This record gives sequence, structure tokens and C-alpha cells, in this order.
Amino acid sequence: RTREYSRNTFHTPGLDREIVARLTEGSSDLGSLPARPRTESTKMPSAKPLLSQDEADANTPLLPVVEEKRTVGSWSRVTFAESDSDRKGPQHTSAWRRPSSAGFNIGWGLFCIVFLMCVCAAKLVVQNNVSNGASLGEGLLRMPKDDISTLPPVDWANKILLIVVGLPFSGTSALEGLIGTSAAVTDLCAAGTWQCEDSELLTQLGFVTFIDEADECAQRWRPDQPTPAQFAYAFTDFALKYWDMSKDLLLDKSPPLLGKHVNIKAAAAMLGVRLKFVVLTRHPFSWIPSRPFNETNYLDRMRHALNVLQDPSVESLQVRYEDLALHPTQAIQKLKDFIPQLGNLDPHASGLSGISTEGTSGGRGKGIAEYFAGKPMVWQSKELVPEVWSILHSLNYSGEKLDSL
Repeated sequence: RTREYSRNTFHTPGLDREIVARLTEGSSDLGSLPARPRTESTKMPSAKPLLSQDEADANTPLLPVVEEKRTVGSWSRVTFAESDSDRKGPQHTSAWRRPSSAGFNIGWGLFCIVFLMCVCAAKLVVQNNVSNGASLGEGLLRMPKDDISTLPPVDWANKILLIVVGLPFSGTSALEGLIGTSAAVTDLCAAGTWQCEDSELLTQLGFVTFIDEADECAQRWRPDQPTPAQFAYAFTDFALKYWDMSKDLLLDKSPPLLGKHVNIKAAAAMLGVRLKFVVLTRHPFSWIPSRPFNETNYLDRMRHALNVLQDPSVESLQVRYEDLALHPTQAIQKLKDFIPQLGNLDPHASGLSGISTEGTSGGRGKGIAEYFAGKPMVWQSKELVPEVWSILHSLNYSGEKLDSL
């Protein structure tokens, strides 16, 4: 108590300074100090001194009376009222104090650690979204979600989810444009994405992640992204925002969907919507001359195509690029037989004719008749590994079917 007293009354002259000096020197002998007159605080009559009259003798210095205590965060401001014989009236001393117990320090440290871990986790999510073209604000909004119960209900009755897939730069946009000439088809062009594809939309929803730009293509083709629940959420979101739900055929053309047919099949089952795949294949000999042919990527992705076409639980149709170029009438008839709701398809028009094709190669907004009239298909032999020949044989590129090309 004496130390507490000296700590908070060092500002007063005379007696108080003598107590501080002795305590600082390490002396505990305060008996020779003159007695301090006892007076009570006039500001707070109800306040009691730390030492009562009965506990102290005449030579015990009167301790300060706590008059007010105010707390801000972990700091407490305490005001003491005391009487000084050398001054007129009560004197007041204020001091800010902070707890220093071990328990407080440990608790504060744990809080800081947990807070920093949460900040780092949020930063990784936002940074990933921002690295994919979003602003900081958009990055904060692009948090993954897959609970379709949070979205308004969608009536999938009599609808067909039509997935068009194939290798990049293999002619999928030409096939999409041809199918888009049907009056029964609605696509994702209302979203304003590149070539009306869904990759950007899936990224905005947080369902497709890229490690970095150098690995962007590989990440887009991962079979496990998105999950079935995420695909179900995405298709519901597309139905609410972009597809014209007065039409029966809901078209989604994106090459990376080729390796994700298992998750798409599960998502369609969750939604209760009928699913059909149209798979475009292309022989290496007819590969677009302006694009280098990567045999490793070709083999990997054609295996995905074969998996879709050989899955008995999936309704699928193979369309060969070469048939679009050389036998368009037969190719169109195959599409109509597979999807009777298509009705008429116009090879001289394209469902992509109204969108911007700036920065893209070829005539993606042209009908297939016009396109191949200006750029006839080129057939150029290449050295291929046996594995490629084997998968081509499984995909109807052999014997008479190959000779017809």
C-alpha cells in the first residue's frame, strides 16, 4: 500500500517526495517521516481510503482515495483524491494503467495469432480472384459458394442441358455457331464472355482456380474443378441470369468441360435436367496450320473425348471436324437426329454472328458454309506416336471412314 501510495502521489511536494526518494533507494524505513494529516475527500464522501482510521496509527501516511475509474480497452484511468496540508482543498491525481498479468498477455497473444491466420486465409482467396482479372472489390465478392438452396428455384422441366466440347482451336466455335442457328437454342452470349464460353463465369463464382498465368490452361482442364455441387449452382445461376428459359435447349460450349463430364453428369442429376454432350473431334492431319500441334496435349484431351463417348450413362454424339468441312449436310442431319428439338439448322448463318470476335483467329462469327468456302480444310500428314494412332482408331478415324476424308 505504501508503494501504491508513493507511486501515485509523487507530484506533491514535501512529504510525498521524501517517501518516493526513500523507496527508490531501497529503504523501507518510513517510521521517521513526519505524520501526514488525515482529511477526507470532499468530492466523494462515500469513498473510503485504502487504510481505515482503525487500521492506521497516527504516524501512518493517509493513502489516496479512489474517486473515479475509467476503462478504455485494456487501459484504466484512475483518479485519486487526497488532501495535502501544504495546499488548500483536495488534490486529484490521475494515472493510466494497463494490466500486466501473464493470463492477459497469453490471451492477447492467442487472439493476435488467430486474427492473423484469418487475415492470411482471406488474403489468399481475394488475391487468387484479383489475379484472375477482378478488382479488389470484385475479389472480395468472389467467394466460393455451392448451396443452390440460396438461389431462387428454376423449372428444369422439358429442358435439355446441351454441352458442346472439343479441343481448343479445333472448330468448337463453328459447331456452336451452327447449333445456335436453331430457334430452340439459348446460349451464354448474354454474359458477354469470350466466345460465349463459361470459363470466366466459373472463375467469377470461385469454382475454377488458377495457380498462375503460366499454368492457367492446365488448371482449367482439371477434372475435379468444379465439383458437382458447384456445377449445379453455376447452371442454376446461368438459368437465372443468362439463358432464355423460354427455350428448351440450354447451350454451354467450353472446351475445358471436356474433362469434367463426370461432375457435370452428377450436377445434372442433382438438378433433374436432361443432359446431352456433343463432342467435336479433329484429326491431327487437319490441324489448323496457324496453331502448333502439341501431341501430348492432343493425346490427353482426346482420351477425355473418348471417355465421354464411351460412357453408357451419358447421351453423347461425336461430330468430326472433317465432316463439317467436307460433308456439312450429313453432319447437320446427325445433329438433328440426336437432338430433334433443334429443328432447322442454317449452315450459311451463325449464332455467334452478333458477338465481337476481336482478337480471335479465323471467322468465328461466320456460318460454316462461308467459312470453309474461304478457308478449305488442309490435310497434311504428320509423324504420330502409336498411342495417338490407337485413340484415333477408337474415334472412327480408320479404314473407310478415314479414306472418305
